[in-house]
Amino acid sequence: MELKQILDKRRSLRVYDTRIPDRETLLSCIEAARISPSGENVQPWRFCVIDEPGLLGELTEACTGGIYLPTKFIRKAPVIIAVTAKTDIMVNKIGTFLQGTQFYLLDLGIACQQLVLRAEDLGLGTCYIGWFHVEKARKVLALPKKEKLVCLISLGYPPPEYKRPEGHKRKALDEIVRFNHED
Repeated sequence: MELKQILDKRRSLRVYDTRIPDRETLLSCIEAARISPSGENVQPWRFCVIDEPGLLGELTEACTGGIYLPTKFIRKAPVIIAVTAKTDIMVNKIGTFLQGTQFYLLDLGIACQQLVLRAEDLGLGTCYIGWFHVEKARKVLALPKKEKLVCLISLGYPPPEYKRPEGHKRKALDEIVRFNHED
């Protein structure tokens, strides 16, 4: 597929087939994230791939209850990728202090987008999950203390009968871009 086709086609997938992507396919997605650029090449990302049904069930039950119930659809996902950041890297600390921007979030955004675009290219669907009980997820996954859990990505094949939405209404270019000092 051409990149433009992948960009046009990619949507958040919230229903999944029961097929489980093989490890080679999953590693291809992680490889796409691994080679992404990062500020000062610090590569603050870490990826915990959860594909074992028992742990997957424990994780999704723990982190999608109560006020997080809208994300319960991930309970049916065959794979969850927990994306963490090493926040103790000096360049991130300096950037946050000087610019007020947590640069590791920019780096993870780039890496995660490459991961989901590669997944799309391989016929998989994904959905970024930011609304979940972080502390319960951390506990289930026994994540290192020096890593911040930033998001989850659900991943799997769409069901055979699934029809991706043709497109969502997007703002026109002239609503979101300006050049130089234009109003």
